[in-house]
Amino acid sequence: MRTFFIMSTAIAVICFALAVSAQSGDKEHIEALIHEYNSLDESGDLAAQSRMMTKDRIYILTGVRYTSQANQTANMRAQMAVAARPGAQNGGGQSIITAVDPIIRVYGNAAVASFIRHTNFVPAEGPIPPVGRQFITLVLVKQGGSWKIDLTQYTPVVAPSAN
Repeated sequence: MRTFFIMSTAIAVICFALAVSAQSGDKEHIEALIHEYNSLDESGDLAAQSRMMTKDRIYILTGVRYTSQANQTANMRAQMAVAARPGAQNGGGQSIITAVDPIIRVYGNAAVASFIRHTNFVPAEGPIPPVGRQFITLVLVKQGGSWKIDLTQYTPVVAPSAN
């Protein structure tokens, strides 16, 4: 009976350690995905960024929600058309996009990631505008061993009122 207890306990400890290790690896992969997502936005490579998403990703930003593959396809075409305009890539300036304070929670083959996105824009000329900030929430699913973005929500950071 004692041997059974020791073996059962050892198996439970090993299973727990493997689960914690797998979740830790998933969190690292998701954090890398967040940085790649921002980097591709920074470079304007929306085609590469779209490959990071499920086919029917939900995309929510201020006042708009795209909920179907047809909506996503139209949305991506519109974003790519804007990015392709001459001078669209920041008019000679440079954007630097960073994820601040990422919080990642993994639930098996699903995960939620939340971070504050800072966009520093340095124009080719003129004054440097304030840092743009948004709260970003990503819902991810693991498909074929890779994490894909299934929902993206952008929420502007609103400064508290002086009242």
